[in-house]
Amino acid sequence: MGCRHANGMPATTDTVCRGYHRPMSSDDHPDTLSLSFLLRRPIRGPQGEALGKLQDLVARIGADTYPPVIGLVLRTGSLNYFVPWSQVASVSAEGIRLTSARVDLRGFARRENELLLHRDLLDRKVIDVEHRQVVRVNDVLLRCQEGTCRLAGIDAGLEPVARRLGVERLVERLRLPWRKRPLEWPQVEFFASDYPVRLAASHAKTADMHPADIAEMMESVSLRQGHEILDSLDDETAADTLEEMSPERQADLMEALDDERAADLLEKMEPDDAADLLADLPEERVDDILERMEPEESEDVRELLQYPERSAGGLMTNDLVAVPRSFTAGEVLENMRARETLPEMLHDIYVVASREDARLVGVVPLRKLLVSPPERPLGEIMETDVIRVSVDENDREVARIMARYDLLALPVVDNEGILLGIVTVDDAMEIILPDEWKKRLPRVFR
Repeated sequence: MGCRHANGMPATTDTVCRGYHRPMSSDDHPDTLSLSFLLRRPIRGPQGEALGKLQDLVARIGADTYPPVIGLVLRTGSLNYFVPWSQVASVSAEGIRLTSARVDLRGFARRENELLLHRDLLDRKVIDVEHRQVVRVNDVLLRCQEGTCRLAGIDAGLEPVARRLGVERLVERLRLPWRKRPLEWPQVEFFASDYPVRLAASHAKTADMHPADIAEMMESVSLRQGHEILDSLDDETAADTLEEMSPERQADLMEALDDERAADLLEKMEPDDAADLLADLPEERVDDILERMEPEESEDVRELLQYPERSAGGLMTNDLVAVPRSFTAGEVLENMRARETLPEMLHDIYVVASREDARLVGVVPLRKLLVSPPERPLGEIMETDVIRVSVDENDREVARIMARYDLLALPVVDNEGILLGIVTVDDAMEIILPDEWKKRLPRVFR
């Protein structure tokens, strides 16, 4: 049902709706109305008798791509009443006219999967899936035709705000970027946790985004909304997303997770990132989570937690490939194929003295290993002049050494030369970059 004159006849955009709606795209949609235009308009009976004013519109959220408006909330005095949309005869600049003046006098109470467009949606934050960002709903757009009305999209621009405040002309004179292309409803994901009733909300499209984009959005919403997004992600994506977030936000989100889910996510994270996250949690909580992790992953994280934060040990990861010097190039490749997982950062193969003696004796670049004959011993192809640092070395000195020698990874050893782990360039760069640049640092080994 489009905009109509008070007499019920269809109206043109120019005579009734100009200034109250905008097209959803470059094509004209004369049946598109804005919620801000309709709010507080008078509601009248079939003979023009005043019944009250429009307080809100009710939409049913479910499987529909464009959810239907199922009714309106009529405000009379201090009371609200529900009027089904089937009773609406016309919508015009003068208000809304009903087909009957009979109204259910029971007080309005919404049900499951019912969204109040003014109360629940206007001025709320939602996810703009198309542009991978969180936006504010400054207006809700409706498409009404042939006796039905559906949610068409939202407007996140400043134009609706200026219109609601009555400062449109001032904004135009200042030439502010107030107009923004509206978003179609399928490109919007809202937060069900914002509402007191159960809503059929999904974050399936958000879950398909890159973890860095998800993390940036989760940093800009409330903790409750962040948890709603996190709960919608599989463990792998959730872990990758946490790794992209600030330590403070990581800790806040982790504190509210149950120990079982927290353990599942930490198992999917790089050991050094998992250790950094756990270091910000209470000690008793750390023990509970570690007990629920798989023994192998738990042991790697426990080992890293023993080192001071501002040291090479606190920076390093123990996720690397180390093989004895007695191996041939072919045996190294066979060993790597037999592993369940390989480090995401795999630039060098580290060579230790023997299976029983983990002293670092050399390094073989992966590309050199791949072009060597399978029978060639590592002792003939490895580089023995290996730059390394002590496990208790200051983190800034670690970063300086890596920058000076242009290293992608730096081995970390104890006082006896035992290989303990490596510091990767992304972790080293975080030490020397200003805080505002750290979020922009790409995870080059993922």
